[in-house]
Amino acid sequence: MRACWASVAAIFLIFGLYDPAFAEKRVALVIGNSAYQNVGRLLNPANDSAAMSETFKSAGFDVVELKRDVKANEMRRALRDFSDSVRDADVAIVYYAGHGIEIDGTNYLVPTDATLERDIDAYDEAIPLERLLAVIEPARKLRLVILDACRDNPFSKSMKRTIASRAIGRGLAKVDPTSPNTLVAFAAKAGSTASDGDGKNSPFTAALVKYLPKPGLDLRKAFGFARDEVLKTTGNRQEPFIYGSLGGDDFALVPAAVPAPAVAPAVDSSQGVRADYELAERVGTKEAWDFFLSTYPDGFYAKLAQAQRNKLEAEQSRLAAIEKSRSAEEERARLAAEGAKASAQAKAAAEARAADEARAAAERKKVLEEAKIVEVERAQAKAAEEARLAAERKKEIEQTKAAEAEHARLVLQAKAAADARIAAENARAAAEAEVKREQLALERAKALAEEKAAEAARIRAEAQARAEQDARVVASTTKAAEEAKANQDAERARQQKVVQEARLAEAERGRLAAQVKANEASTNAVTADDAVRKEAQSVVDQKAKPIGPLANLTPPNDQGASAPDQESLPRLLQAQLRRVGCGSDPVTGDWDASAQKALHLFNKNAGTKFDVRVASIDALDVVRGKTGRICPLLCEHGFKADGDSCVKIICKDGLELSDDNSCERVERQKPRRKEAPTATLTPERATAPSPERQREPAAPSAIQRADLAKQGGGYRQCMGALPGCYERAIRNRSPEAARAWCNRRPTC
Repeated sequence: MRACWASVAAIFLIFGLYDPAFAEKRVALVIGNSAYQNVGRLLNPANDSAAMSETFKSAGFDVVELKRDVKANEMRRALRDFSDSVRDADVAIVYYAGHGIEIDGTNYLVPTDATLERDIDAYDEAIPLERLLAVIEPARKLRLVILDACRDNPFSKSMKRTIASRAIGRGLAKVDPTSPNTLVAFAAKAGSTASDGDGKNSPFTAALVKYLPKPGLDLRKAFGFARDEVLKTTGNRQEPFIYGSLGGDDFALVPAAVPAPAVAPAVDSSQGVRADYELAERVGTKEAWDFFLSTYPDGFYAKLAQAQRNKLEAEQSRLAAIEKSRSAEEERARLAAEGAKASAQAKAAAEARAADEARAAAERKKVLEEAKIVEVERAQAKAAEEARLAAERKKEIEQTKAAEAEHARLVLQAKAAADARIAAENARAAAEAEVKREQLALERAKALAEEKAAEAARIRAEAQARAEQDARVVASTTKAAEEAKANQDAERARQQKVVQEARLAEAERGRLAAQVKANEASTNAVTADDAVRKEAQSVVDQKAKPIGPLANLTPPNDQGASAPDQESLPRLLQAQLRRVGCGSDPVTGDWDASAQKALHLFNKNAGTKFDVRVASIDALDVVRGKTGRICPLLCEHGFKADGDSCVKIICKDGLELSDDNSCERVERQKPRRKEAPTATLTPERATAPSPERQREPAAPSAIQRADLAKQGGGYRQCMGALPGCYERAIRNRSPEAARAWCNRRPTC
């Protein structure tokens, strides 16, 4: 019996049914808010709170209160009730999963019925974190707040700020607990958000459930392992953080010696059952096996213990049978020695045989029990081998699953990285496209501005050119008028001189005539004098009449110019069209095809839309208003346009002008002898009849020389095969420029 009680005490010590750590009072409050009434529902807080509640219960906490989807009043009531449990507790933990918000550096937990339309509503509708710290402050050894509430908060997007400077943070703000041995654990560090996760639990809660219940693991290490797990799970996007401090001693949420359950574990291969079996085997008594069987009534080691007990019982029966056989044999020998009767000897012999049979039966039973033990051990070995193979297969399957899970995680991670890269590339491409569009817009705006500036410069240049052209025309007209006036004055003076000389000559002839013919001579002299005066006046009038360019540039000064009649309108419009370089045919007064063509050219170059079929007063007024050339200038072969005139193309030595107005190198030929022009100049008629003296003809002007050369063919012979010079030149020149061009000096 003493050995049996020693065995029982050893078993109690092995199982560690007494641990001083379990004398501490540990309490926990778990809150999970998922079903929010005014924002979207959260999926995981309900699952997270249930998992943490089971974790605290399995760790042996004395009080574990679970609250789900609590409103503001319910949450305050739960904290008030929990504070009663914390008063005499050694360890107090509050776990919260749901929405949280930070306003002006203060963290709030959001109940399910909160609206939070304004920032100041948090004072009434939310629970500040300081309230939780105040509730757990009475705990003597450890105060812990776990917040899985750093999710992206939808309230902050619609919340109105009563003060513009009031900050509404992203995630939760950093905290600094003032009480010793106080920790505040965030699912993500201050200022960042936590993921709700794609699985049953959030990454933070899943890591806590994995590491917090490990026996003997220090709380700080458990949170460190949880941090590494979350970083690995979220691809370094979420980092949990712990605020506060603990002392130098290790503090495990679950002590190293975990109390054994009241009922023995059903798994036969557990290390504790095997140790108890070996201890009972070393004791080797029936009572030890009976106690083992009462503690572990089922399982593999229970069968072995029953077999050992049967073996021990058979051995005791065998020993009893041997002892009984020995006693019977001794009794028979004693009786034989004492000369007992035959009946007594027969009875003793029968008892001896019965004892032998009992001994043999006990030995056979022992052999059977030993065989059973061997069979059980063989079965154990087989079962152990099968268990080992099954464990290996399970391990291989788990490794395969783990490898597949790791592969899937890597694939997802690679896909996420690829998606992120593609998104970044798309964002970069979009940004580059936007920059390019802005650059193109700036370039287009710049080009448009430059085009407008160029257009303005061109308009200014054209206006300046027109002004210069008008100035040149006015200057040319003024100069021509002055030259004409000077010529007229000179011609008038010459004519007066001629008349005076004629008068003197006639007076001289009268003095020499006979006195008889004095009256007749006097009459003839008077008649001659009148004729001379008329002829002189005719010459003066002819010289004073504008010719050439002055005739075209001088506007009419009669009353009909301002309001021409229908008959003179075609003639006037033809003259004006020739003036602006849009007509080349002579002014006939007939509105024929050439006149209509001239008006069509004017419409095309001036941007007007006059009816070319008739000559209208409106067209005449518009053409009169043009002071410079309207139709473009076209130069003859050998000349190039330079402003409003054609300039002769001069080739360098050794080069000659080709048919396409370019200078080419050709062999020089022997120059031809110049031919004298064949034009005959017709002298002007004398201004006064004088038998004694004939007036020499005046030198023909350049225009007269050109007309005479054209009529006589000398112009064509001198200039080459260039017929119709004036007709062609008047199409793109003013009459003055056309005459000047066709009257230039010969160059051959």
